[in-house]
Amino acid sequence: MAGSAECARKNGLLGGRPKGATGAQVKKKILEKWEKIFNEKGVSILEDLAEKNKTEFMKIGVSLSPKEIDFKTDLSNLTEEQLDDAIKNALNSLEIR
Repeated sequence: MAGSAECARKNGLLGGRPKGATGAQVKKKILEKWEKIFNEKGVSILEDLAEKNKTEFMKIGVSLSPKEIDFKTDLSNLTEEQLDDAIKNALNSLEIR
């Protein structure tokens, strides 16, 4: 474990915030590193994770999903069938099947 901590420290991911850096700057740096790795290996990493650890794979997917769906329509006067259609349309717009 010390090896991974040392690697993270060398890459600026551990050891506290660098002097003068704001939380937003640190977050941006971490996201840039994630993006670089994902662009290089993302699909194969996700496929491997989906096969070997379905729970973690699903946690990542859920964490990236919207927490709320904001309906711009008044749903209080809709029938059950209309509500079902509205839910299906919302899920389809999020590409959830």
